[in-house]
Amino acid sequence: MRARMVRSRQRMSSQQVNPLTAPLEFRPWPAGYLLATTTFVASFLLFQIQPLIGRLMLPSFGGAAGVWTVCLLFFQTMLFAGYVYAHALTKYLAPRAQATLHSMLALGALAALPISSESNGAFEGNASAATVQSQTPTFELLSVLMRSVGPPFLVLAATAPLIQRWWSLQTNRSPYRLYSLSNAGSLLALLSYTFLAERLVGTSRLTHLWTWGFVAVVCLTMASAIVCQRTVAVREPHADRHASHSSEELTVKRRLSWIILAAMGTIVLMSVSNSLCQDVSSVPLLWIVPLTLYLITYIVCFGQQRIYRSTPAILFMIVSNALTACVYNELLRISFSWFIVLGLLGMLASCFVCHGELEQRKPSPAHLTEYYLYIAGGGALGGLAVGWIAPLVFNDYYELPSSFLCVTIVGLAILFWDAKSPLQRANRLWMWLLLLLLFALQVKGWSGSIVSRNLAALTVQRSFYGVLRTCVTAPDPEFPVDYLGLFSGSTEHGGQYLDDERSQYPTSYYARSTGLGFAFTQLDPAPERHIGVAGLGAGTIAAYGRPRDRFRFYEIDETVVPLAAEVFTYLSQLRNRGGGYEVVLGDARVSLAHESSQQFDLLVLDAFAGDAVPVHLLTREAMTTYLRHVKSTGVIAVHVSNRFLALPLIVRDLAAYHGLALAHITTEADAKQDNLAASDWMLLRRPEGFVNGTVTPPYKRPFHIGSPRVIWTDDRSSVYEILR
Repeated sequence: MRARMVRSRQRMSSQQVNPLTAPLEFRPWPAGYLLATTTFVASFLLFQIQPLIGRLMLPSFGGAAGVWTVCLLFFQTMLFAGYVYAHALTKYLAPRAQATLHSMLALGALAALPISSESNGAFEGNASAATVQSQTPTFELLSVLMRSVGPPFLVLAATAPLIQRWWSLQTNRSPYRLYSLSNAGSLLALLSYTFLAERLVGTSRLTHLWTWGFVAVVCLTMASAIVCQRTVAVREPHADRHASHSSEELTVKRRLSWIILAAMGTIVLMSVSNSLCQDVSSVPLLWIVPLTLYLITYIVCFGQQRIYRSTPAILFMIVSNALTACVYNELLRISFSWFIVLGLLGMLASCFVCHGELEQRKPSPAHLTEYYLYIAGGGALGGLAVGWIAPLVFNDYYELPSSFLCVTIVGLAILFWDAKSPLQRANRLWMWLLLLLLFALQVKGWSGSIVSRNLAALTVQRSFYGVLRTCVTAPDPEFPVDYLGLFSGSTEHGGQYLDDERSQYPTSYYARSTGLGFAFTQLDPAPERHIGVAGLGAGTIAAYGRPRDRFRFYEIDETVVPLAAEVFTYLSQLRNRGGGYEVVLGDARVSLAHESSQQFDLLVLDAFAGDAVPVHLLTREAMTTYLRHVKSTGVIAVHVSNRFLALPLIVRDLAAYHGLALAHITTEADAKQDNLAASDWMLLRRPEGFVNGTVTPPYKRPFHIGSPRVIWTDDRSSVYEILR
């Protein structure tokens, strides 16, 4: 019996598995689900922090459209840095060392929490926050972003590729399903921010929730690292030997295609986003729509069902881009809203082609992190092209037409070199001619609009805050006097007749028959009036100045100042009449927050670029600041003309909240009367009321009784509620 037991123990001993050499048996739970959960949550937080931190950065940089462009540049660059780190770990360190080092980095990133923006105190008299305002804000903004969210973002960016690499070593399954899961988490983050978090939670509370979410990711990452230390280490030597003897060849051409395709997708995304922010408003809702479409193409292309087909996808892209170009040049006429939809469709088609071709060129899992590294590198290059190089090289927004033209060229090149394409058949010459015709139409559409727009301009200047263009026109054919206008995009920001007599008249949105003209009639008949103006423009408002009047202009874009002082003459005429003016460089609200009460008789809010609205100028807290700076009998005049946003709803409820009397004055366009533009002005005053009583028709526009109450605050605001 004893001998039998000894032999049995020897047999069992000989059958025991050496943990250092035995193949790994993967158990879906808990390791697989743990890694999938970690990937999903990390990607969710990675993309929810993007609109959140962009929203925090807006106020101290004037709500400019360039804020989101620079934020995208930062995110793409940090994503590349995270992938470089992940690739270096998987290439040079054993799995146990990878898990240990990444866990330590994740723990170290906790020291950067909670996330914050140095602009948070800009409205409460924080002197350091005021210094965020800069006339070369790109590098300043990048610096603030790095200090605010750099370490946590780097950890989140590196977590997904590392987890996917560990997954492939554990399961022998393709990690690209995890890539789709990662993109799904990113998409859910963007949608939840737009429709839930921004509207219901508020920025300050959301930052705390995100902080706790990052703590959870650190815990999940450490748990994943522990699991992988116990399981992956036994397999990695074999995996490395297999990878080193892999027959798959990664040529320079293949790697270069990864970079080009990833860069083109990012360039199209950033160009369309920038165009939307310039024309409508720089707000998270308009940031998220293009980014969501961008992510959807990733999810679809890298999903389990491979639905991408090169030829039909590229043909659809070329057609949609040609239509967009024709509308841009007004060869086809549709409403601006439909033009936005068409542009987004072109972006969707372009990104679908770029990401579909990326998926078709993906390597085996052995080269996973290198593949992600090149994709992230291409994204970073695209971000640099739009966020840094283009503003230095171009004097106008050429990124949108350039991006659509370049991605079309890439698509044509793919069709030309693809031997499997139906267009390679001998009888398909007519199709190539049709494609070249569509490309030529696209070139004509984009270039024709740009050339005609800039040939008519006297000056074109580009800054972080937008493109300013001065143009001479003759608005009234019955009175052939040239008119010099200042334009941001398609929106005029003041103008002046060039003959001596009419050059002293206020024009356009600021003519005497507009709400602004009515506001000046409401001022006390004092011999000396103090006028504050947020937004200098052409200086048209100075035409209302009398001897001894003092004007104080707040202007965030320093390129506007020489135009108003040297190209237009309203400011010099004011001084010739015995009045005075001064220009304060910086965001109007931030500047006012750091000044003692100015005791304005009239404060004019007109600090808009194109139709883009700096949201932080119309919040409940902003109105409190304005009231501190106007006299008890003073008037606040708000310019609310906008094609896309129902701004009167915001101002109406601000007036109700602060107990102010309100007048809403609207005028119709009339080129024969001081080149009058259609305008909406809202005048607010303390309960004493307006000097001349209630505004009477045709000026007064009543509100609909059923219109909802909309109060914007520094913590919570959404343009979704006031879209027309």
